[in-house]
Amino acid sequence: MQNAFACLPPRAGPGLVHVVIDTPRGSRNKYKFDEKLNCLKLGRVLPPGIARLIGAFVGLQTEAGKTVRNDRLVAVPVVKGSSLKIYRLDDLDQSLLAGIEHFFVSYNQAQGRKFEPIERLGPDRAEQLLDGAIEKHSA
Repeated sequence: MQNAFACLPPRAGPGLVHVVIDTPRGSRNKYKFDEKLNCLKLGRVLPPGIARLIGAFVGLQTEAGKTVRNDRLVAVPVVKGSSLKIYRLDDLDQSLLAGIEHFFVSYNQAQGRKFEPIERLGPDRAEQLLDGAIEKHSA
């Protein structure tokens, strides 16, 4: 069998490796390698994701001197046959949770806003937040 990725050298430089992502982030397209064509081609389009709500970060966002509550819901995808057993924020590694909080803080900072996480909520309270938002915006 020939090297499937003969056109792509295995190394990009010292300590670096070339990789091929078969499902790019943010895309539902799944690619597979076609040995006859010696390239990647569309294998299928994945169904739209369904996410399980696992919690929320309660936060205050300040912009132009005005502070409002701006909570962030956290969900994980539900994938048939997955062994992923995440049902609550507490099921995530603490360093990952800290990284998610840091993302919200730094993202807002880059946009000229301040985001201050105040509390982490479990899935039941996150569901209540979502239901309240849906009710408020459908009235």
